[in-house]
Amino acid sequence: MTESRRPRFFHSRNQAIATLLILVAVFVLGFLTRGGGAGGDRQQAAAIASEWTCSMHPQVRQPEFGLCPLCAMDLIPVGEDTGGDLGRRELRLSAHARKLASLETALVERRHVDVELRLPGTVEFDETHVKRITAWVAGRLEEVHVNSTYETVAAGQALVDVYSPGLIAAQEELLQALRAVERTGGQGASVLAQRTLAATREKLSLLGLTSEQILTLERTRTTNDRVSIPAPLGGVVLEMNAIEGRFVDRGTPLYTIADLSQVWVQLAAYESDLSLIATGQTVTFESRAWPGEIFAGQVDFIDPVLDEQTRTTRLRVVADNSDGRLKPGMFVHATLLAGVDPTDSDDEPPLVIPASAPLITGRRAVVYVAHPREEGRYEGREVVLGARRGDFYEVQSGLFADERVVTRGNFKLDSALQILARPSMMNPPAVQDAARVELIALAQSGVRLPISDPSLAELENIYVAYFALQFALSHDDYPGALSAGSQLKAALSLVDPQRFVVESKPVWQLVHRTLVGETGMLADSGDMATARAGFEMISFAVTALARSFGRQADRPLLTYFCPMAFDYEGASWLQEKEGTENPYYGSQMFKCGSQLETLSTPESKAGGEDHE
Repeated sequence: MTESRRPRFFHSRNQAIATLLILVAVFVLGFLTRGGGAGGDRQQAAAIASEWTCSMHPQVRQPEFGLCPLCAMDLIPVGEDTGGDLGRRELRLSAHARKLASLETALVERRHVDVELRLPGTVEFDETHVKRITAWVAGRLEEVHVNSTYETVAAGQALVDVYSPGLIAAQEELLQALRAVERTGGQGASVLAQRTLAATREKLSLLGLTSEQILTLERTRTTNDRVSIPAPLGGVVLEMNAIEGRFVDRGTPLYTIADLSQVWVQLAAYESDLSLIATGQTVTFESRAWPGEIFAGQVDFIDPVLDEQTRTTRLRVVADNSDGRLKPGMFVHATLLAGVDPTDSDDEPPLVIPASAPLITGRRAVVYVAHPREEGRYEGREVVLGARRGDFYEVQSGLFADERVVTRGNFKLDSALQILARPSMMNPPAVQDAARVELIALAQSGVRLPISDPSLAELENIYVAYFALQFALSHDDYPGALSAGSQLKAALSLVDPQRFVVESKPVWQLVHRTLVGETGMLADSGDMATARAGFEMISFAVTALARSFGRQADRPLLTYFCPMAFDYEGASWLQEKEGTENPYYGSQMFKCGSQLETLSTPESKAGGEDHE
């Protein structure tokens, strides 16, 4: 890499200090792995070194001294490994080195883990305890007994008196039917008379009279020119449409009453927590209105639809409110303890490790396991994780009960492996490592290969899909990233591999194989972080394509680099327009990165933009 294309890392004093700290950390790791012994000067190390690496990118290996192809820093010699009895994924630290590294371990064990979920929410009316009172008969509102909203009423309390000629006529029909039964012999009255009496009683009931009012009418034999409409339940008046003197039709709304002795608490649960929540679970919650008071309820309903904007689902909690302290509209903070009942003997406890133990990169997770019989010896191991439960991860495979895993200092162990020229557990498997190295070489070379015009036109679909993916990731659009990944996969199928000449086919095959694999992983990523982790290999492949074959469209291909991506390892990408739009951080650090060069216009000079 020429001097003009080096990434300009030291745009600020803070960046220079951060880089210096990283170099010091690497030196300390080398000191730890050698047990604190003294080393020779640089000339002596260079004289015996057979392999060189980068202090910021230990995965880089070169047979001779030079510049790092990723960051253009001077390479350093790789130390010799004295642990001949160690495996490729193992290393040994002395007691002093372990103390300096502040290593801590924890037991791998089978046990049930309760997860404390903190959920925000609001108090709402219990819809099953809200009643709407309407006029059951047409008439005039003679007297309104409850004439204001939010007034408290008791069950059976008279709300309004209604004058209704139709109701008076229905009462007369009942009295006439009653007299007819008496005339025809009382209990021995004709069937027709008995049926008529039952029908008139039912009619009055449908018009809103209670059974007590009907009995009073039959006993007094006196019709009432008005009837009172009682409250069907006790509670608070939410709506009041009754105005004295107003004429109403049957079905006209008069009141809405809510019984607040029981309320709903609507909570918002994140998508990632839904597997831990079930109906029937107990929820405790607090309100600022009553500091220190703990209320409780049970999950009664889980909304089957997810809010696409907030990525949350509503939980409905039924809570007792007989003291009336919970007011609809109040904000609450709820706590839900999610876990498996440990008394259930049929449910075997899962294998769990502390959440700080695994090093997670993309779809892979690795841990460092302490040797059971030799203190200071550690082995890197890939594991398959299950659900995260609070401060723990469930382990599906890769570990056994009673083993001990490193929970603090595991990043230092992984870096020490790389300094010792052993394969890092954080890097992909060997086959992917080889493809990565080859793609990096292609992405950084300037060798153009022959390609036909039809093939070059077909490659344009790949560039279009790639830029759609870069835009979606930089703008935090995960659905858009999935759509662009599908578009990229479709674009690959449109390229005819038979059109490539012999010397160009290996490059196309490598790029094609990489993009097919990465787009497949993107489709299964499940979240934005995993999608961004795979975007680096996609960028390497598309950059290699651009370096090797160029582009038919008369638009620029701009290379950008962010030194902070992937824990300061750094990562590059392509854009069509000037101005950094970082796909690895999105809105968190949208402008983090610098433009290095313009690929499709060789005569243009590398631009630059401050790293913000």
